[in-house]
Amino acid sequence: MSRVLVPIMIVVAIGLMAIVHGHQGWQFMILVVALLGVDQSRPGRWLNHWVVQKLNRS
Repeated sequence: MSRVLVPIMIVVAIGLMAIVHGHQGWQFMILVVALLGVDQSRPGRWLNHWVVQKLNRS
């Protein structure tokens, strides 16, 4: 699942940073949240576990 989640998190972060391209503070906050999201997307982490559980219930 991390092979899918990590690229999605990166694309979302880049898109959000492009939207707020004039505000360095917001870009920094998006970058920090995206790095935490990518970290949590790795196998055995909270976000990865949550997505796998949601997909298994469907």
